[in-house]
Amino acid sequence: MKSGKKPNSSNDKASIKKQILHLMKHEFCGISTTSELAGGLGISWNTAEKYMLELAIDRKVQRLKKKGVNLWVLRKWVSRSA
Repeated sequence: MKSGKKPNSSNDKASIKKQILHLMKHEFCGISTTSELAGGLGISWNTAEKYMLELAIDRKVQRLKKKGVNLWVLRKWVSRSA
């Protein structure tokens, strides 16, 4: 989403969420930081963080807090390692 256009419809939100999940699975092996995702999608850190929090509410990802960084893990990776 490099056009700078803010998503405002549910289709745009769903599309960005799918892009994030695809990026996490195929580029980051299931774990990523907010900054990495923002850079990979060409969106701001704040926008990426907002979508990651929505995905956490949807139970698609889990947030792991480290000093100064949020690590996001795909849920299926978390359940496999438990």
